Amino acid sequence: MKITLFRGWQDTGYYVRSPFVTKIEFHFRQANVKYILDGGSPRSAPKGKIPYISVHDEGSSPFLLAHSALVTAALVESDILPDLNSSLEPAAKTQDMAIRALLEDKL
Repeated sequence: MKITLFRGWQDTGYYVRSPFVTKIEFHFRQANVKYILDGGSPRSAPKGKIPYISVHDEGSSPFLLAHSALVTAALVESDILPDLNSSLEPAAKTQDMAIRALLEDKL
């Protein structure tokens, strides 16, 4: 399986300041998922925003996923990424969701 992360900047020597790019790259690194970086463009992105990923499995055509939360959820469901919150109690999962919503949507 080949995963390409389109993050707006192709060069691996540069940090991309987007918290959404950082979130996806953090998940990939924590799970030791091999991925390729590419610049990408909002014009070619499924939702018109960066980051997005392309997943290409042997024998099938590549498909694009956009929106960092949807990318993470789809890759967890496909067993490509582990669910980092699986060991949390329900109250802690609720707190996690609230903090993420605050940081991603309000700040």
